Amino acid sequence: MSEILTTPAIVLRSIPYSDTSKIATLLTRDAGKISILAKGAKSQNSRYGLLIQPLNELEVVVYLKSGRDLQNLTQASLLAKREQLLTDYDRMMGGFRILDWMLKIQVPHNDSSAHYNLISRVLTTLDSAPTFHPGLFGKFFVRLSQLNGYEPNTFECGNCGKPFRDFDRSLPVGYSASVGQIFCESCQRNQKSDYAVETPVIDMISHWLYPNQQAQPASQLSQSQYLTLEQMMENHLRYHLDL
Repeated sequence: MSEILTTPAIVLRSIPYSDTSKIATLLTRDAGKISILAKGAKSQNSRYGLLIQPLNELEVVVYLKSGRDLQNLTQASLLAKREQLLTDYDRMMGGFRILDWMLKIQVPHNDSSAHYNLISRVLTTLDSAPTFHPGLFGKFFVRLSQLNGYEPNTFECGNCGKPFRDFDRSLPVGYSASVGQIFCESCQRNQKSDYAVETPVIDMISHWLYPNQQAQPASQLSQSQYLTLEQMMENHLRYHLDL
């Protein structure tokens, strides 16, 4: 069985293949991650050779054949021109960090639009924002955890069930990245926690998970709090992916 797929796609990885072609991994909006063969992409006369580069967001036409690991690319055009992302070193490295995680993560074949939209938004922010928001990557890891079913529990103690709203807000909250649970001040004595964080950090994670239900904290986190949140959630993903 075969079909012609036309879909937006983000190039995650590209490698040379033979003297004239490239192989690339694409995150598509409509068919998950696919590997494509871009025949003649290294040729100077190629219509799309320069476009098959990581970080580019394209509209592609792919000839899909069931049972084949490598699909044939027949057409590609640029959807988003992100000049700063491709020329500024720090922005580019941030973009590659995002792509690296997407190569590790499982993406549903039949419903990949949420993953695609998340990556597209983050790359656009990396390209267009005057400066990086310190919470950018932390929020990315929170949303990616949620999309892949590894959502942390920030509503109650993972041991006794005490609601987070009743925690003593003057004391640190224990957080275990390996199980994705928070622990109240009483249960931290008997439960292994990877982090001890201030309650506003948990408030921010809850807001990012459920923006329609959890109000944004009244004040932004400090630089160090955002960094701790980012480390927590990145390690949370590593544990669940066994990396």
